[in-house]
Formats: sequence, C-alpha cells, structure tokens
Amino acid sequence: MVRKIKTVKKISKSSIEPKAKVQKMEELPKTAGNEVGTKIGGMSIKVHRLTLIIAVIILIVGCFLFFGRGLIVAAVINGQPISRLALIQEAEKQAGKQTLSALIRNILIEQEANKQKVVVNEKQINDQIKSIENNLSKQGQDIDQMLSMERMTRADLRKVIRLDLLVTKMVEKNIKISEKDVNDYIEKNKEMLPKDQSENELKKTVTERLKQQQLSEKAQAWLADLEKKAKIVKFVNY
Repeated sequence: MVRKIKTVKKISKSSIEPKAKVQKMEELPKTAGNEVGTKIGGMSIKVHRLTLIIAVIILIVGCFLFFGRGLIVAAVINGQPISRLALIQEAEKQAGKQTLSALIRNILIEQEANKQKVVVNEKQINDQIKSIENNLSKQGQDIDQMLSMERMTRADLRKVIRLDLLVTKMVEKNIKISEKDVNDYIEKNKEMLPKDQSENELKKTVTERLKQQQLSEKAQAWLADLEKKAKIVKFVNY
C-alpha cells in the first residue's frame, strides 16, 4: 500500500512539471512577421521593422538636408532660393570654355611629363615661391594679398608653379640665345635697360629676358601642338 502511494506521487509530480513549462512558454511575448518584441518596465512593446527603417531614413535625409544644404542651395534671398545647379550653369556660361580649356591643357602637360619622365621636386617649387615673394617684397607687396586678389590659395599657387616648371623643362631644351641676340637687344633697347648694372650683369639680365620671351612663345606653340595631336572628346560646348 505504501509503495503504491509513493508511485502515484512520483507520477503526479512528473506529469505536472511539463504543464508548468508549457504555461510559462505561453506567457512569453509573441512576435509575428516583421515585429520586434521589447520589454520596458515589465511592459512588452512591439516595434514594426519597416517603421523603424523608415524612421532611420527620415533621420538621415533630415541630417543631409540640414548639414548638406549647401550642396543643393547656393543662397536664399528673402525666402527665395538660388539653387547650386543654377549657380553652376551661370558660371559655365561666363567661364566654362576657358575653364575647360585650362583643365584639358593641365592634363596634357601631366601626360606629356609622364611620357618624357620629367619631374619637379618640392625644393624647386619652394625656390620659385621664394623668388616670387622676394620680387613682390621689393615692390612693397605681399604674396598672400596677391593670392587673395586672384582668389587663389597657396595650394593653387603650388599647382600652377609645378605645371609651369614642367613645361619649362620640356620646352627650354629647344631655346637657344646667341650673343648676337643679346647684343642686338641691348642696342635696340638702351633707354629701357638698367643703368646701374655692369656689362656682364646687363648681358645676364637681357639673356634671361630673351629666354623668357622665347619660352612663352614656344610653350604656347608646344601646347597647341599637344592639343592638336591628342584625342579629345567634348560632351559640352560653350
């Protein structure tokens, strides 16, 4: 009799535990489909995934419109906006042709320099900038003021000088200044030449001046020839 009672108790205990587990599982918050269950302070909150994604997208777009508004709107006058596109179109009308030509020319110079393995180092650029600063200083001017007037930065100046030095290296080998050229120039321009220089100094000054004149002429012809030989496809016409 005692054994039977013990057996019944064991069976009753084992049969109750699974029901309790099932009941506990049924009490857990259910999530279906695209919903995410979250508990805060004992309360179950369901957030739809699509709603969450839309909220994130709206937040990103809002941040872009606030912080990147300069990419879309150039200015606002009494509530009326000027779009960045309108600004670009007007700028293209005024200087599009010259700007495109300059960019094409710069690329042609870089390509030819790579082809001829011509390089310019930082020291050469710095020396050129120093020379410009000294010449401006003698005239009572400042390089930063000059750059500001030209709407240029020092980085812009370095790019211009680098390209100019590349052209000089590729063109100057074809320049030859004879002594007769120097003497003829001195004879024709006596009144405009410095009076306080010795004969040798004057010849050096004239030689450099003639070299710069020929360099300018030959560089223009050289660039025109590069552009003529290059395969250039333009998708805009001004």
